Amino acid sequence: MTGQLYESTARKPMSVKAVDSQVMLTVRVEADLERRLADLARATGRTKSHYAREAIQRLLAEKEASLRDAVGLPRFQPVIR
Repeated sequence: MTGQLYESTARKPMSVKAVDSQVMLTVRVEADLERRLADLARATGRTKSHYAREAIQRLLAEKEASLRDAVGLPRFQPVIR
């Protein structure tokens, strides 16, 4: 998917490509946590990103469920792959 963005000063079009509607997220973690994540990924043949994404999805589903009634969050269907 390619779109056009315009810089505010030059007004020149820039090309933007989305990859499967995913964006990159950078997270700082303790060295021990990264080592454990790398060990798990290596042992299972999955990527660290796979496990980080799965953990975030599960945490969001859990937190949204606990807040849903208190603040009226809409019901989202978690996507766990």
